[in-house]
Amino acid sequence: MRTLLQALAATASVASVAAVRAPPACDQAQVTAAQQLIDRVLGGGGGSASFALSCSNLEERREGGSLPSFEIRASPAGGPISISGSSGVALASGFHWYLKHSCNVSLLYGHQSIAKAAIPSNWPAVPTTVSMESPVQWQYYMNVCTHSYSAAWWDWERWQTEIDWMAMMGINLPLAFTGQEFVWDKVYRETFGLTRADMDAHFAGPAFLAWGRMGNIRGWGGVYESAGVTGLTPHWMEAQRQMQKLIVARERSLGMRTVLPAFAGHVPLALPAKFPGTKMGNNPCWGASGFTGQRWSCDGLLDAADPKFTQIAEAFMLAQKAEYGSDGIYNGDTFNEMAASGNITEWGSGVYSAMAKADADATWFIQGWSLNGWPTERLNAYFAGIPAGGLLSLELSCVTSSSSFLKFTSQLSP
Repeated sequence: MRTLLQALAATASVASVAAVRAPPACDQAQVTAAQQLIDRVLGGGGGSASFALSCSNLEERREGGSLPSFEIRASPAGGPISISGSSGVALASGFHWYLKHSCNVSLLYGHQSIAKAAIPSNWPAVPTTVSMESPVQWQYYMNVCTHSYSAAWWDWERWQTEIDWMAMMGINLPLAFTGQEFVWDKVYRETFGLTRADMDAHFAGPAFLAWGRMGNIRGWGGVYESAGVTGLTPHWMEAQRQMQKLIVARERSLGMRTVLPAFAGHVPLALPAKFPGTKMGNNPCWGASGFTGQRWSCDGLLDAADPKFTQIAEAFMLAQKAEYGSDGIYNGDTFNEMAASGNITEWGSGVYSAMAKADADATWFIQGWSLNGWPTERLNAYFAGIPAGGLLSLELSCVTSSSSFLKFTSQLSP
């Protein structure tokens, strides 16, 4: 069986302490979702009728585990072109492979459909059966910053186009960060008694959401005092909530598992005033891009040993699950581009144990590349309290700098 090597410009290597839950098994709902994707890519009009899609279990032929796979059976010119796959994503990948290699056609990134002039009037034959298998179980997609710099402005049509492209590229583990401000706002105000003004000062604006979420900045881009804008509006947060519901539903319909946010310790500065005695310090004032003063940086960092840490984490994750469901994988980065402080083992085990209290099967998904400068001893201490199977480490810069990735993987058991 040949190996499928997807050209994924925005994907990354993922190291796992142990195997996490396998992707959902292919079913008729995923087949239907893949058929609908084909119709969209071919410009509507029932183009998927030329493709016979079905679930397969090609991965069962391998010894020792399962990997995403598809098969395009030998077919005469004109179709129907028969594609079987291990998931909706695998079926979409098979469809894309056929377009590229049999039809010499590609879908331009960011475009919903192929130009009608490029669609063959008679589908080319598949002379011999093509069987393809991914070299890895998980194909991850999206930098956290993409959800600020680009996706914060997308409507549903643009998101639908992106998800279709993900599926055709074999992506089965996408970051799903949209709509979390709605949940944070609800939890902090309804459960912990903070005010709208407290949250206005805390949330970064749409173009800077990633840096606000990771505790690097607060308020920046969301507060325009001269224009009377005091923060993210309830209308905007509600719109993002509805968008996230559409996003995760479509991704799961194709057999993807979503990576949702978790609590990493970053809190509004108003928290101690509401709860005297709270052990809260400040993140180091972030030096990037001139954010050196306390007005827009030096966000609140709740001590992992404080009881409120687990309470906030659990309240957020339960509220998030009620809104968007869960696939058991959560991203949380406490020290992104910031120096770590305090008991490092306490921080690592604190983030994970708070996560696991709300979801016993939780897997912590961390941006391992951001820890590249950490010495081995500190990395070992940070992850000492995480059980096997509890960690996925993302290495976005593995091609040029992979010290944390190599340190993790060199110590892993098969």
